[in-house]
Amino acid sequence: LERRSHQRVTMVFISYKELQAMNLPQLSRVSLPNKATSEAVYKFLKYGLLETQYLAENVRDVVTGKRGFESGAVPQVPTGFKHAKNDIASIIWFTLLMFLTVRLLQSTVFPMIAYVVGVRKTPGAQKNVKVAKFAESCREIAFYSLSLFLSYRVFSNESWMYNLDEMWKFDRQYMVDPAFKGLYFFEASWYLAGMISLLLDAKKKDFYQMFAHHVFTVLLLMISFHQSHMRVGAVVFVLHNISDPFLQLAKLFKYTYDASGKKLTILDVFSTISFVVFMIMFFLTRLVYYPMVIHSCHFRGPSFFFDRPHEPLENTLIGLLTALVPIHIFWFYLIIKVAQKALKSSVDDVRSDSDDEDSAPPPTKKTQ
Repeated sequence: LERRSHQRVTMVFISYKELQAMNLPQLSRVSLPNKATSEAVYKFLKYGLLETQYLAENVRDVVTGKRGFESGAVPQVPTGFKHAKNDIASIIWFTLLMFLTVRLLQSTVFPMIAYVVGVRKTPGAQKNVKVAKFAESCREIAFYSLSLFLSYRVFSNESWMYNLDEMWKFDRQYMVDPAFKGLYFFEASWYLAGMISLLLDAKKKDFYQMFAHHVFTVLLLMISFHQSHMRVGAVVFVLHNISDPFLQLAKLFKYTYDASGKKLTILDVFSTISFVVFMIMFFLTRLVYYPMVIHSCHFRGPSFFFDRPHEPLENTLIGLLTALVPIHIFWFYLIIKVAQKALKSSVDDVRSDSDDEDSAPPPTKKTQ
């Protein structure tokens, strides 16, 4: 409560019970949380945090070799939002931790790396675009490299990662290894945090395509988890992650090459090689192998192996998988445009801001 008199403010601290006893008419318009609601929220967040810790510890144990990723190694955990409150709370914690970690690194560590390799803000520039773009590429390559490493450690011995028919071997997965579930939530949190970052960062040419891609990917992961088809979701996010580190590596080489005054030509060569590898991997994973996953879901899935019709959410899953194909085609068109530019100069980020470089304010004419 505040008492304002002659621009002086006095804060009056009273308890919740005292506030109720005052029976102020204004309270009828104020929604005050009761004790039961506060306890429910506390338990919701507490159990979600405990599950997040448990899943993360299992991912760590598999990655470090403390235990194997095989059936019966540890008690399995349910899929399909069987424990909906805990799962939703865990996803919230994963997303919050992912977002805070990424923003912290992007504002501290990654700009320091840019400074070390010589990327600087242009003198007199209004925006620090060069350092921001370098930090963004560091963010992307750090996540995708980590995600691929974790996926390799967890899924490398799984036959369904290489033989799509194996995805449907036992139909749905109602129970999975905690490391699988932890990695699944880790991946979903990246795209959820990415949606927030897209809204906060400078808009790029393909903002709407990227935002739609993130929405579709999150829906794919959540529906596949809800339907206990996590093998499909895992194959999809691994395919999406394979090519991205090479693109970010090409951009980092180029930013460093430009910062050197274009003297270290070896960096320009590395940038071009990385981009060519990215272009090949993108084509193979997203325009060749990814449509094969869609074909497997539609024609080789439950309707083929278990002689049952697809359920509505399974059809929705197939529809979302298909909806990503036009976005991939659009991006490959942009990649071809960059390749054409690379024949003349060097690789640049076609997904650029409207202001590609640091721009100094235009000089003003002095009046006589």
